[in-house]
Amino acid sequence: MQLCWAGRSFPRSTGRTLSADGGTRIIFLLISVAAFCRVAATLSLSNAYLSHLSALAFLLFVARYGAWLLRPRLR
Repeated sequence: MQLCWAGRSFPRSTGRTLSADGGTRIIFLLISVAAFCRVAATLSLSNAYLSHLSALAFLLFVARYGAWLLRPRLR
């Protein structure tokens, strides 16, 4: 929920258009899949590696939106 809020407010705060491009869609798809994988990982101890997908999705989110926040505002 927090990432969705940040995904909507960060583009506006940095002067970008409020639209989801391909990269943003992939990141949020990975976040959704990661949520499912975390549940699956807790049900099966042998598949604990599935929880690493959530870390990957979060790192992609931080890389995408963190770069925007570190640069000057566009408008």
